[in-house]
Amino acid sequence: MPSRSVKIVAALMLATLVAVACGNRADEALVIEAREAALAAQSGGQGGPAAPGAPAAPGAPAAPGAPVDPGNPAAPGDPAAPAPGATGAPAPGEAPTGGGGGGGGETPVETRFAPPEGNGGATDVGVTETEILLGNVADITGAVAGLFADVQKAAQAYELYFASTEGTIWGRQVKVQLYDTQLTRNGNFNAYTEMCNSVFMGAVSMSAFDEGSEEPIRSCEGGFPDLKTAAVNPAIVPLPTVFSSDAFGTNAETPLTEWEYYKAQHPEAVKSAGYIFVDNNTTRAQTGFVVKATEEIGYSWPVWAPVDLAAISYKTEIRDMKNEGVRLVTFQGAYQQAAKLAREMVEEGLIPDVYALQMNVYDPRLIAEGGQNLETINTNVQLLSQMVEEVGGSPELQTYREWLKFIDPSAEPTGLGMYAWSGMKLIIQLLKDIGPNLTRDKMVEALRGVEGWTGGGIVPPQDIGPKKPSPCTTILKIQGGQFVRLHPAEPNTFDCTGQIVSGR
Repeated sequence: MPSRSVKIVAALMLATLVAVACGNRADEALVIEAREAALAAQSGGQGGPAAPGAPAAPGAPAAPGAPVDPGNPAAPGDPAAPAPGATGAPAPGEAPTGGGGGGGGETPVETRFAPPEGNGGATDVGVTETEILLGNVADITGAVAGLFADVQKAAQAYELYFASTEGTIWGRQVKVQLYDTQLTRNGNFNAYTEMCNSVFMGAVSMSAFDEGSEEPIRSCEGGFPDLKTAAVNPAIVPLPTVFSSDAFGTNAETPLTEWEYYKAQHPEAVKSAGYIFVDNNTTRAQTGFVVKATEEIGYSWPVWAPVDLAAISYKTEIRDMKNEGVRLVTFQGAYQQAAKLAREMVEEGLIPDVYALQMNVYDPRLIAEGGQNLETINTNVQLLSQMVEEVGGSPELQTYREWLKFIDPSAEPTGLGMYAWSGMKLIIQLLKDIGPNLTRDKMVEALRGVEGWTGGGIVPPQDIGPKKPSPCTTILKIQGGQFVRLHPAEPNTFDCTGQIVSGR
C-alpha cells in the first residue's frame, strides 16, 4: 500500500493540476514540480529515486525484485487475467520475445542506480550522466485542434508515472521533450531536425503528416531511433530505424478482421460501399490499400471520395453515395469530422446499414458531438486496444487512466493513447535491458527484436521489430450514448482470426 505521505503528495498533485490545467496540454512546469514532489515523498524528502523497497505511488506496480512478464500483467490465476484460450488473450506462460523484463522466476537486475564504476556519462546524443532525453512530436494545434493531444498526454503520463515509482534508469532520469507540428509537414520536419541533435530518440510521436520526418531521420548522422505511436505514411514504413507501437507492415499489409466481420453481418451492404476521407498523401495511400485488399473478399466501392481538411460540408459526397445506392459508409479523419458526416447523412436521408469508423475516433467526445445521429446510422467503431469501459479487467489500463488524470484531470484514455502508453513502457524496458552504456545503435537493435509486445496487456500482441501488423480487432457499437462491445462478446478480448493481405 502507498505510504500516507505519497498519498498526500498525489492528492496535492491532482488538486494543483485541476486548478490550472487547460487547453490541449498540461503546464510542463507543473508536471516537473509534481514529479519532483512525488520523488521527494518516496525518498523521505531527500530528492532522487526511492530506495529499493520504498512504497510505490498510487497505481504503481510492485517494486523491482518481483518478476513480471511485461506482456501479461496478470499472473496465471489472477482473477483480472483473461481466461486461458480466450480469443486474443495470451495463455499463461506465453511471454513475448523481445523487450526483456523478467518472467521465468529469474531475479531481475536492479536498474535504478548507476553501477559502482559509474554509468559512462554522456554515451550518446541526448544522454548524460543524470538524464535521458526523449522527444515526442504530435499534432496539437492547427486546423483540427488537439488532433493527437491524447498521445502526447499519454507520453507525459508515463514519464510522470515512471519518475514517481522508480525514478531513474542506471542513475539517469527520463525526460520527454514535447513538440507541436501544428498539423503540418514542415512542423514534423523542423521537430525531427532539432531532435536529431538534441534528444536520444523519438518517443511515441503521432502526426497526420509524419512524412515530414522522413528526411531528417534518413540524414541524421549515426541513425535516429524512433518508436512512433502509429506510423501513418508509407514513406516512413521502410526506414530502418523507425518502428511503431501499433505495428505496421512493410508491404502495405492490410488486416481484414474488421472487414470480414462487416461482410458476415452485412453481406449485401459490402457490395455497395462508400469511402470518405480527409485528403492528404497519407490517406490517399492508406484508403487505396484498404480498397484493393477488401475487393479481394467481395467489397465494391462505387464512391471513393477525398474531402478537404477544412471542408464546411460533405453533402456533395453524401448525394453521390445516395445516387450509387451505398449501404456501408466508412470515414477516415478526426472525430469532429466523423460526427459532422453523421449529422449530414441523417439530414440528407442517407441511412446506411452500418457506418464503420476507425480506432482514432474512439473518444467520448465523438459521442458528445455526434449524439443521436451516430445511433440512427448504426455507427460501429474498430478498436485495436482495450476498452476504457472494461477498465476493471485491465490493470495496465487502470494505471494509465490514473496517471493521465495528473496530466489532465478531464482526460480519459483513448485507443491511440493506449498505444502511446504501451510504447513508453517498451522504451523504458529497453533502456533497462540495454544497460548503462546506452547508444542509439543499441536501441535500434533492441527494437528490432521486439515481438508479441502487449504493453502489459493494454493492446493485443504487436510484432514491432519485424514490422508485422496484428490482425486483432474489437468491434464496438454506439448505443445508449456510449460505446458497447459488439464483437467478440467476451470482455477484454480481441478477434485475431482475420487474414492479412497486401494492399498494393
